Amino acid sequence: MSRLPEPLDSHRKRLERGGTLPAGAPVGVGENQACGDQVRLALASDAQGRLEARFTARGCSASLALAAYTCAELDGRSLAEAERFDLRDEVERMGGLAPTQRHALELVSRALSGALAEARRRCHPEVARPDGARPEGPECSAS
Repeated sequence: MSRLPEPLDSHRKRLERGGTLPAGAPVGVGENQACGDQVRLALASDAQGRLEARFTARGCSASLALAAYTCAELDGRSLAEAERFDLRDEVERMGGLAPTQRHALELVSRALSGALAEARRRCHPEVARPDGARPEGPECSAS
């Protein structure tokens, strides 16, 4: 079994920020059909537009560690700041992943990308609601 870089191993041991957010929170999903790993990453924001990120997952230790690390890094950021977060660069700075763990990076990256895209879609000015009103919400205010 390949070892995770220490910062990721620390998140694997604690698995903080696991769980769900209120219904309707933007969610992204990453799945690996070959191994069965799945990560769901959800984002919510407070009145100041600061994100809270949570995940649910089943899979290998690398997938769980990366999901926990990503949520920890996103907590407290604005949507715009979260969109600039580069998980691949972060992992490379830690020393990278073993070849057998790299699928976890793709998995969590897809989940993050999906959650951010959904959050952005909800507050992008060109996306109108059926009643014609413009999108609103704290997640839109700080971007």
